[in-house]
Amino acid sequence: AYDTVEWLLAHVPSNGRVGMLGVSNPARLVAMAMREAHPAVKAYSPQATPADNYLGDDFFHGGAFRLPLVEFIHAMESSKAFTEYVFDRADLYEWFLSLGPLSRVREVMLKGSRPTWDAFTAHPTYDAYWQRHSLPLQLTGVPAPTLHVGGAFDQEDRRGPVALYSALEPSADRHQNYLV
Repeated sequence: AYDTVEWLLAHVPSNGRVGMLGVSNPARLVAMAMREAHPAVKAYSPQATPADNYLGDDFFHGGAFRLPLVEFIHAMESSKAFTEYVFDRADLYEWFLSLGPLSRVREVMLKGSRPTWDAFTAHPTYDAYWQRHSLPLQLTGVPAPTLHVGGAFDQEDRRGPVALYSALEPSADRHQNYLV
């Protein structure tokens, strides 16, 4: 993100002030950019942020892995283009029951190794791997005014915005950390 801001400032006419926003996984990228904040970034707005991919966002809810999100792994990591997996029926509950053991996901859906699936299968508990990727554990300060946006009925990322806001609030000595 730092290099991208540098490039934009050099190539796009502007007043030199940058704002960053994103929703869902792009929100995670906005929050990650806060780790090495560029001085030209004057505001951040991560929205519906999956702050910790193991504890309650996107893939795991209440400790349970959400099987339909295997389709998202396929879409994001099967090719350079977003490639949706085509199920042979509308009832995904029935489809996953007919799949059998989860070890068949790679063979049937993913057709080989996928980094995200490999991480899930290699790290079934909240170990050092997941903790290294947890934004609430990584972020230590609010570099510019930050507006976290979330929804009480978000089916995937309800926990993330509150977790990020809560993690940053103790270090928000300039009162620049907000939650909607």
